[in-house]
Amino acid sequence: MNAIRPLVRDLTFQVFGRALHPELFATVATRRVTWRDAVVEVGVLPTGHWIRFSRHGFTVWEIASDRTQALPELGCLFRGRLRQERRLALLPGGCPRYEASYSLEVLDAEAFDKVHDEIVTSGKNRGMLHAFPDEIRETSPLSHLVVEGRDGLVIASSFHTFPSERAIVRTVSMFEWARLPGQ
Repeated sequence: MNAIRPLVRDLTFQVFGRALHPELFATVATRRVTWRDAVVEVGVLPTGHWIRFSRHGFTVWEIASDRTQALPELGCLFRGRLRQERRLALLPGGCPRYEASYSLEVLDAEAFDKVHDEIVTSGKNRGMLHAFPDEIRETSPLSHLVVEGRDGLVIASSFHTFPSERAIVRTVSMFEWARLPGQ
């Protein structure tokens, strides 16, 4: 096991309908994107990522991390183990519509190396790519996050690699809200 990455069996996916304190997280890289009246911030964690969506005082946080990450109970809309594949849709009070899917795949060595190389290539051209140091292996754990959108819709996608287990975690999250007349 790499000291940076947890075992994939310890991963969780959580969604909050409230603000969280950024100091709760050991964030290694961030990016902020604004679309008119909506703001999306993403952060890479050694164990996964966080996404914060804000619009008109309403906030949704998504955290993909390990189960040792200290998080409050208050305001938790969803909490689950990050295993195999899952889709969820939430309509937190006050909007936006939030949908997410995540998957965990364990690959053979050849397939893992191919996907890992594709993530590196994609990360050089778009989004935010972070490679974690690994003193044991040649293949470093990666996190690649991309945020795209337009007025009324933001889609954030991520890939996280776990070379010691040849595992890939993929998430796709959508935040959708009604555009106001005249926009």
